[in-house]
Amino acid sequence: MSHLLRWRHAARPLRVQAAFLPCLALFTALLLGGCAADESTEAPAVPTAPTVPATPGPYAIGGTLAGLAAGSQLVLQNNGRDALTLTADGSFTFATPVAHNGGYAVTIAQQPAGQVCSVAGGAGAGVTAAVTNIAVVCATTRFTVGGKVSGLAGGQSVVLHNNGADTLTLSANGTFSFPTPVPYNGSYLVTVSAQPADQTCTVNGHQGSAVIADIASVDVVCATTTYSVGGTVAGLSSQVTLANNGTDFLTISENGGFTMPTALPTGGTFNVTINTLPLGQTCTVVNSSGTVAAANVTNIAVICTSQPIGTLYMPAAFATRTDVYSVMSDGQLVISGNAYGYSGDPIAMAYDDSLRTLYFSTTSGWTYKFDVAADGTWISSAGNWAYGGTPTSLLRDPLGRFLFVGSDVFNIRTATLDVLGNMTTPTTPIGTTFRPDRMVATPDGQYLIASSSATPGFDVFAIAPDGSLTSSSHLALAVAPSALAMHPSNSYLYVADPINNRIMEYRVDGAGNVTPLPAVLIATDGQPQHLSIDPSGRYLYATSPASGRISQYTIAADGTLVAMPQPTVAAGTLPGAPTIDPTGRFLYVPNASSLEIRQYVIGVTGALTPLTPATVSILAAPTLLYSVPW
Repeated sequence: MSHLLRWRHAARPLRVQAAFLPCLALFTALLLGGCAADESTEAPAVPTAPTVPATPGPYAIGGTLAGLAAGSQLVLQNNGRDALTLTADGSFTFATPVAHNGGYAVTIAQQPAGQVCSVAGGAGAGVTAAVTNIAVVCATTRFTVGGKVSGLAGGQSVVLHNNGADTLTLSANGTFSFPTPVPYNGSYLVTVSAQPADQTCTVNGHQGSAVIADIASVDVVCATTTYSVGGTVAGLSSQVTLANNGTDFLTISENGGFTMPTALPTGGTFNVTINTLPLGQTCTVVNSSGTVAAANVTNIAVICTSQPIGTLYMPAAFATRTDVYSVMSDGQLVISGNAYGYSGDPIAMAYDDSLRTLYFSTTSGWTYKFDVAADGTWISSAGNWAYGGTPTSLLRDPLGRFLFVGSDVFNIRTATLDVLGNMTTPTTPIGTTFRPDRMVATPDGQYLIASSSATPGFDVFAIAPDGSLTSSSHLALAVAPSALAMHPSNSYLYVADPINNRIMEYRVDGAGNVTPLPAVLIATDGQPQHLSIDPSGRYLYATSPASGRISQYTIAADGTLVAMPQPTVAAGTLPGAPTIDPTGRFLYVPNASSLEIRQYVIGVTGALTPLTPATVSILAAPTLLYSVPW
């Protein structure tokens, strides 16, 4: 260790001595020269010290930047380090220069958002001067906008626009791309500039903004252009079903505009016809057929006019005249004539729909048979029947075999009806304990129920095959019924109780036994005097002259009555027995006091609504109203 230290100290003077050897040589030469001067008169030349050359460098590295977007920044680096951040176009210089004969390599450390920058002349070696010719150029990134088209018909083309300017014509289905891309963070709006002939193209995914990638989701869907076929309906009272070309159906229930379900292309043909007529109406179609000419068809006119759907008879008291009204499809009553040919006042009527034969009994003691003409008036026919006593009620059995006539002499007589509806010789009458002024029969034609408005209770009679009656049972009541009503399809019997303001409910079984229903007593508004059930058996209506109102009920499946949400409607002063047209759509109530007939629409729930106008004036007090089919 001590030898090493001595060597290091000894070496240091050696390096000093070596540095001063030239000086020592110079000094020795001068000394020798001085000594020689003593020996020679010429002085020797003095030698000069050698020049040491300067080390070159270092050198700056830089260049120019162009195309950098406003607000953006670019980061460069040289030789993998010496980062330089640039925020604007112009010249730039790296902070660290490069040594003489050194090298440089300028690269992009971080691209600006939405741009791509490139470096030209960015690398070199053996640098002997400042570098200023590095060129950095930036360009904004752009993205394509495209998608696909489908449904374009062969030989057709659609013209698209992007942002209102970039035009692209497509002549086939498949993918597409607009010629001009959009810049980074830009937007696109694809629209149809020109539609193909007889087609309509729509663009889905047509709009977007802040674009940062290629767009390939624009979806252009083309479909053959179709046009609607329709027009207007006028005069309709219920509903009509139309057909276009025999297959495209439309049911219309109100007047106004209509459009058939299926649209048609240009050149397509249409032929609109009536598929199902409204009840009691005839309809004609104007401009019913044609060819679609690149426009909606709107001039088809369906014009409906009302026709009678029934006839209503109103015998006038003390006039031996019956006024005949046509029941129009909208429910309005239109006087169509008068009928005569009888004596006395009719007190009850019955009708055979299959034979268009009308029967009625009068206070003169006669029961008449009339053949009904097409306009609802009648033609007198032979076979009228003089009854012993004054008829008080009349009933045609549900099977059309017999005609039963009640009399004020406390009996009921049966007449058999032949195939032409003529009345044969009446059977021997069956006696009753009261004057039978109310009669109904069970729907199966097995039993007849009779009562008197002056005697409590009612009797049940079995109807024999020959029409003769046999007493079956008697139901005692505390009050005299003012009206009877039998359900048209089930053996439910309804009895009006005017004393206690209610309706009693019963069922007549196959043996003729009468049993009360669970809800046997149903309250009414005032004293019910008349009952009427619609032909479908769903609704019952009761008029009360005392209150001047109609109570309305729904008939449940078990026969019980349920008051409607609006339990009563006004019926004027002293309303009489209501009658319902055979279609079950309209109800009419006579009013002898005000000499009018009130007319109502039966709604889908059975609720009554007054027609407009609500009343029809009459010239004489009616004895009854009776409605038959047209």
